[in-house]
Amino acid sequence: MLERRQAFQQREGGAAQVAKAYFDWLPHGIGPWIRVHQLDHDNWAFRLRGVPIDVLRLRDGGARSFEDRALFWVTGGALVARDSPATARLEFRQALDQRTVLAAIHEFKPRLPWLVYKFTQAVAHLWVMRAFGRFLAAQRGVATTAS
Repeated sequence: MLERRQAFQQREGGAAQVAKAYFDWLPHGIGPWIRVHQLDHDNWAFRLRGVPIDVLRLRDGGARSFEDRALFWVTGGALVARDSPATARLEFRQALDQRTVLAAIHEFKPRLPWLVYKFTQAVAHLWVMRAFGRFLAAQRGVATTAS
């Protein structure tokens, strides 16, 4: 299973605002290769351009989300292993310093073999999160770090 983190220094707002900014930014920020569709109020589907298959599906964490923690369950998609745990999630969490928001993937199991995943999907995800960090920096004068 995978654990990956990205930190954003935030001057205003909390994790919920950063998560909202992420979903607002995604359709425009990652170029023409990925399409993000909000299926309804709580569900999103990610597709490769021209491919009618969801590569990732997320569902809002609902009652498990707060201003300082925004949670999205990984509910499926072609890039998710069939035996990925139901607890796989993308989480935005505000740190105790009130200026840092962490974005993390927890308990995610990719469908791709580990070496293929490591040099493809993981690299793409890191690129997306760094691009989002640059977007936040340009919008609010913030810094980012990745691990």
